[in-house]
Amino acid sequence: MSKEYYSLEKILSEDSTYNIIIGQRSNGKTYSVIDECLNTFLEKGIPSVYVRRYDESITATNIFKLCTPHINDLIIMSKGEWNNFEYKNKTFYLTQIDDDGKKLKTSPPFLYCVGLNSWEHKKGQDRGLVHFILYDEFLTRDTYLTDEYVKFMNLLSSFIRDRIGTKIFMIGNTVNKFCPYFSKFKINMKEIKPGFIYNFKYGETTLSLEYCKESMNTSKVNKKYFDFPEKQLDMIKKGYWEISSYPHLYNGKIDECKRLDCIYIHFSEHTLRWELLQDESGNVLSFLSPSNFDKALTSNKIFITQDSLTLLDSKWCFGEIPKNRLTQFLVKSWKSGKMFFATDDVGDIFDNWMKMTIATNGIKKF
Repeated sequence: MSKEYYSLEKILSEDSTYNIIIGQRSNGKTYSVIDECLNTFLEKGIPSVYVRRYDESITATNIFKLCTPHINDLIIMSKGEWNNFEYKNKTFYLTQIDDDGKKLKTSPPFLYCVGLNSWEHKKGQDRGLVHFILYDEFLTRDTYLTDEYVKFMNLLSSFIRDRIGTKIFMIGNTVNKFCPYFSKFKINMKEIKPGFIYNFKYGETTLSLEYCKESMNTSKVNKKYFDFPEKQLDMIKKGYWEISSYPHLYNGKIDECKRLDCIYIHFSEHTLRWELLQDESGNVLSFLSPSNFDKALTSNKIFITQDSLTLLDSKWCFGEIPKNRLTQFLVKSWKSGKMFFATDDVGDIFDNWMKMTIATNGIKKF
C-alpha cells in the first residue's frame, strides 16, 4: 500500500504569493516544497532559497540530509543526467557521479541556504530570479529573533528585488500558535482548523494558510508508540497545537484567597488578568485567568500590550512591565514558581508573552 504524504497541489492552486503550511511532524511538508524546487530547477534552471532561523541549522553536518531523500526523484526527473547533490558555501548543487565515485559535472546553484539571524551582514550579490523562498521550521517554542518579522521581510526584498515571480513558503510544525508572523498577518489562529486552506488579502498581496489534516501513514506509527492519554502528545499524533502543562488553581481554592490587586495583559488577541492573591495561611501567590478586553481597558488597572492601541492613559504600558510594588510581587511569584493558571491554554499564552517580553525589554530590573 502506498504511503500518503502531504501534497502541494491544493495550496498551489490558490496561486498566492505567501503560502503558510502547518501541521504534524514528518508528514512531507518540507519534502513536497523541495521536490517542487527541484522540478522547477530541472525544467527552467531557476534556483530557490532555503531559510532557517539560525546559521547553525545550515551547516553541512546539519543540512545535508535535506536533499538526500530526493536522489531517486532527481535521477527520474533528470532522466539520469544528475544523480547526486553537493553542498558547499551554503549552496546545494546537482552533480553527476560515476560508478567509481568520481564527480563528472556540477550544475549551477540549485538551492541557496541562509540563516536569518546573520543575513543582514551577508547579503552579497544579486542572485537573479528565484522560484521559491522557503522558511522552514518558522514556528518555535523558543524565542524569536528581535524584530524577526522585519528581518524576514528584508531578506525577501534582497532576493526578490524588482522581479515578480517568486513565491514564499513558510512551513512549521504545530509547536506554538503564538507567533509574530500570525500577529503581523492579522491571522486569528483560534479560527484556523485542520484540513482547511484559508485565504487572506492585503491590498495586492495574497496569502494562503493550510493547516494539514492528520496524515494516514503516520497514524499507525503514532498509535503504536504515542497513544498515551496526555494531550501534550497530540501535536505528534494529530498535528494539534502543542501545549505544555501548567500548575492550576481551582475555583474552590481561589474562593478561599483574598484578592489583593491585579494587572491586565493583552497578547496575540488574548486578554489575561494577572492577580495577586493571599491564601488563608498568609502566603502570597499569583493567578492568571482569561479576561475581557474592554473590561481590562476600562478597569483603571495597569494594562500591558504589544498592540498599537490609540487609547492611552497613565496606566497603559506598551510592551514592557512597569516597575512598582504590585508588579514586583507578581514577577517575584513567577520567578519563585508561586504562580497558577486557570487552564493550560492560559499558561501557554502567558509563557509566550513572557518570552517575548524578556527578549524585547528584559525584566532584570525586577
